[in-house]
Amino acid sequence: ATVLFASGLSYSEASSSLPSLRGPGRHPQRLQPFGQLAPELLGQDFRRRHHGHLGAGLDCLGRRQGGHQGLAAAHVALQQAMHGVRARQVFADLRHGYGQIFRNPNAKVCYSAVFIEGCCVLGLFPYVAAFLFELGETRLSIAGIVIAGFAIGGLFYTLTVSSFLPRLGERGMMIIGGILVAAQIIAIGFGPDWRIQMLSFILMGWGFYMLHGCLQVFASELSEEARATALSLHSFFFFMGQTAGPIAYGLSLSGIGKLPTLATSAVVITILGFVCARLLAGKAAHVDGS
Repeated sequence: ATVLFASGLSYSEASSSLPSLRGPGRHPQRLQPFGQLAPELLGQDFRRRHHGHLGAGLDCLGRRQGGHQGLAAAHVALQQAMHGVRARQVFADLRHGYGQIFRNPNAKVCYSAVFIEGCCVLGLFPYVAAFLFELGETRLSIAGIVIAGFAIGGLFYTLTVSSFLPRLGERGMMIIGGILVAAQIIAIGFGPDWRIQMLSFILMGWGFYMLHGCLQVFASELSEEARATALSLHSFFFFMGQTAGPIAYGLSLSGIGKLPTLATSAVVITILGFVCARLLAGKAAHVDGS
């Protein structure tokens, strides 16, 4: 654009110094400045390439505006037109990627499962301090220590997954992981000492990542071309479950009480492990702690 503008400037000045050219038997003809000619040419070329009204608009703009104003206006209009073309291409790619993901029958299973995971497991965390308060433990730092056990369980998972996976397979990992999480939710419902609850959270984190890690691998295999989009949707549904979980727990705790609520959550997680093991088809290459 800078080169065109400079060329338009020099050619326009040169043409102004040569008011006319006269040939034998010809009428005087005035040179058309490049600043007037370039927008018209740009518009014609863009119209040929994109077969739309944008090129015609550039062509008309070049005819109406003269000199450098016409060239600058055409350049701005061309940049806006190309931006629109790129935006349409981005949305077309997104539609193609999402369509390819959801044509895979495993997509609904994976995304529904991680939503339920986030709801039943992470939805419990905001109420740990209240449960401990009922037991007479008023230190909020203790609630943090108990919840930190979940992360320690994830660390144990990363250290043991290479040993368990060959023996259990992905489906066995999901079933045992769901049962392990459910058992710890039930244990917390009975209100043991905070040290026992911390141990339960360690086992819960271990089982959670056995289930969640397998789901993440299956989610990464939903589409080879749109792998990043598939994993982004995986995270989206997981954190949507984490958002809905505390609301569901709060309504249930106030309605039916602590132990029935946690028992219901445990049953849901157990069923989830079996359903995912049954419905998820295909063979995952490997499972890691990511």
